[in-house]
Amino acid sequence: MKELSEIIQELVDSSNSMNQIDSKTAIQYVVEAYEAGMDKAKELIKDSGEL
Repeated sequence: MKELSEIIQELVDSSNSMNQIDSKTAIQYVVEAYEAGMDKAKELIKDSGEL
């Protein structure tokens, strides 16, 4: 799995060529996706009775 910093850098690089997104927005998207993934993981663990 890629490091968070690699994902952010790829987002910034690819979007800079299209001038559609800045690094602050890219980081915000990645953080939101990460947090959503963590919430989903917590739900799955809770549902499995592990916690």
